[in-house]
Amino acid sequence: MPMTVTALARRCGVSRSTVLYYESIGLLKAAARTNGNYRSYGEREARRLEQIRTYRELGLPVSGIRCLLDAPERVRHRCWWGGSPTSTCRSPGYASTGKAF
Repeated sequence: MPMTVTALARRCGVSRSTVLYYESIGLLKAAARTNGNYRSYGEREARRLEQIRTYRELGLPVSGIRCLLDAPERVRHRCWWGGSPTSTCRSPGYASTGKAF
């Protein structure tokens, strides 16, 4: 069932402006538009936003979240569970602190 920005934000426990920000920087796919030009989000966007929120709660920077979400499943699994991280799965800021995903 399609959701508005506000409905998506409420469902995922974030603010409306957070949803719009993540869309503007490309973490969320740009929403489809209704005939009235309202944004319309589906289950796929809701699941992705829930992942983003979880990663943010764990303290990951946006650049690290983008890397994790855009990486193939095998790379995401290795990075998340502490295997040997690859350069595609490290944020420059995070790597410099000595912390790993």
